Amino acid sequence: MIRSNLLRGASACAITLAFALPARGQESLPAIDIAGQALGGSGSGKAGAADKSARSGGRETGYNQVGPAASTKTSIPILETPYSVQIVPRETMDDRQAVSIRDALFTNVSGVAGSSNYYDGVIVRGFDSGNQTYRNGLRQPNTSYQETTNLQSIEVLKGPAAMLYGRVEPGGVINIVTKRPQETPYFSVHQQVGSFGLTRTAIDATGPLLEDKTLLYRMNVSYLAKDSFQPHVGQDNLLISPTITWRPTEQFTVNLEGEYQRSYFRDLSPIPALGFRPAGIPISRYLLDSYVADKYPNFQERSLFGYDWTYRIDNDWSLTNRLSHTRADYRQRGDWLDSFSNEATGDALRGIWLVPTPNAAEPIFYRETVSTNVDLQGKAVTGPLTHRVLAGFDYYSLDSKAHGHCCDYISPINIYYPVNIPANVDALSSSYRTITKEKWKGLYAQDQISFWDDRIQLLLGGRHDWAESSTATLWSDESFAEVDARRVVVPVSANSPRIGVLIRPFSWLSVYGNYTRSYGSSNGIDQYNRPLQPQIGTQYEGGVKAELLDGRLTATAAYFDIDKKNQTTPISGTPFVRVIDGRSNGVELDVTGRIDEHWSVIANFTHLDARIVKDRNVTSGSGTAGKRLNSVPHNTANLWAKYEAWGALAGLTLGGGVSYVDKAFGDDDNSYELPAHARVDVMASYKLEAGWLPHAPKLTFQLNVNNLLDTTYYEGGGGRMGAVPGAPRTFLGSLRAEF
Repeated sequence: MIRSNLLRGASACAITLAFALPARGQESLPAIDIAGQALGGSGSGKAGAADKSARSGGRETGYNQVGPAASTKTSIPILETPYSVQIVPRETMDDRQAVSIRDALFTNVSGVAGSSNYYDGVIVRGFDSGNQTYRNGLRQPNTSYQETTNLQSIEVLKGPAAMLYGRVEPGGVINIVTKRPQETPYFSVHQQVGSFGLTRTAIDATGPLLEDKTLLYRMNVSYLAKDSFQPHVGQDNLLISPTITWRPTEQFTVNLEGEYQRSYFRDLSPIPALGFRPAGIPISRYLLDSYVADKYPNFQERSLFGYDWTYRIDNDWSLTNRLSHTRADYRQRGDWLDSFSNEATGDALRGIWLVPTPNAAEPIFYRETVSTNVDLQGKAVTGPLTHRVLAGFDYYSLDSKAHGHCCDYISPINIYYPVNIPANVDALSSSYRTITKEKWKGLYAQDQISFWDDRIQLLLGGRHDWAESSTATLWSDESFAEVDARRVVVPVSANSPRIGVLIRPFSWLSVYGNYTRSYGSSNGIDQYNRPLQPQIGTQYEGGVKAELLDGRLTATAAYFDIDKKNQTTPISGTPFVRVIDGRSNGVELDVTGRIDEHWSVIANFTHLDARIVKDRNVTSGSGTAGKRLNSVPHNTANLWAKYEAWGALAGLTLGGGVSYVDKAFGDDDNSYELPAHARVDVMASYKLEAGWLPHAPKLTFQLNVNNLLDTTYYEGGGGRMGAVPGAPRTFLGSLRAEF
């Protein structure tokens, strides 16, 4: 594993440094809105909870959020939105010690399943998210191992959200909300150690830069190094994320953000299928080329600059502008198990691609994006009708270049008696060059009309997109100028409507329904360099939402039916895709929040039927039509409960839960099955409040044990040779010092 001695030294001494710093005095200050949650202030009940969260840097959020979700781009509470939105807040991430976005989403949100995707993609409502992660409402380039250190929450906007975000996948949008500066000074050092050599150090500092608190700052830094239950697998990740907030007047706020992430990583070796199940070999067995993995780990360097400003015209109207510019440079290695040459003996073929090649004169593989939007939102009254209006414009551009070598067979391996013969990749030359460019522009408007004391609400929204997409690939080592000359720009435009109805018979209960249509992402090109038709999704959804126990507990039940046309699925062992049509329908249930002063709960259930309805690559017969979509379980259920002790045991917190995942198929041919499994996770923490010794900080000791019963399971499948094993029993201990 590539590790920095300097950074590991910083990791080892970080807690010592924390104890050496004096504890800071804390005072109650006016409220400041951070990621849609009011923090600061004083008093009892919700105000007291907000004050407590402000003094903890916004960490103690509770498990549920009832206020507006940032991903809706409005100030409308979740109970009044006629569609499903689920949020994973900071406290949930901390209790589960979630290091990555996938860690935070799995088990905590219904309808979310694992994906074998190379990047941080997940499956939402049966469809792969397509690596489409949004950051504070703006689309980001494909990223692996996105850190959670600087995140305040993660939102899942279910269903086709094209009216708000343009060309997105119909299953849902993942929007990460970053931490923002606070008026209340706060500093923390968090040190984690765990199984397989894991060490992670995170620093969070925020407060005012000027006495009048018009200029605030926040700095999040983290360093992670870990190995894995498989040899030659691991990760080395550095994140630096500064933020400045300037509030010169009551009406105007500007946030300036930067982010730098540098990652080295080696992914897991898959387990091949034999017969109808994954092969009966240890999940710790590494079957890829260990020489190439150690010498050429995957590498990603990402830098971001962004801003957002909001001008509050009056109490009802505001104007917001957001922008982000991101550059991500990659070095990627793709080696895979291709097929069995002799299934009886366990002899398997292997293949490899490299981007860029080791000896490339121009080591180019990058994606550069610019994303911006302008939103006007507000409220107006016309007679008996109240209008909550949103109107906006957005723009997105992508520029990507890559060259590399694809695709060669390397030495075979026996899955029962693996002996690695290193591949000779050092002298490989580029065999292809590719350029991808995209530009999107969109206008959208939405009016949520309410009447009869807001008991009935009608949402009417629509969007028009203008898009250009082009991809060209030359299977030779020509110049990029030659490749660019082959690009064919495909202009397209489309409308994306959204209609919703919400009835609120009681202040705590809503019944809703919606229809949405999405004009999805461009599918790129096929193996003959021909552009593929863009994806189109439609959804019908109905559900019930409730806020129980004085808003401490929220519940959502939803039924949905989604059709997706022109969906792409990989052609095994190649960088190409083929086209299918899919359909997903099912039921979701989410219950999240605090039952009483001591008990909190997260519970969800999903029943899902996701199938291929048409295989567009067959000229006769049905092909894969009627088969279940890859890696989508029929049923999932998750329960997590947390108990916070009181009296003589005050400071002690115990938590635990079980996650059940039904069987799923590991490929679109449904030729093998990923078995059902149940995983048990537990946690315990003990908190010492500040001042337990003179000048001592607040300390939190925590231990999480994931997969307590050491269950063997698989997170997803990427074809018959690609079952992705889940981690065995892992321990993760931590110490957090807060000032």
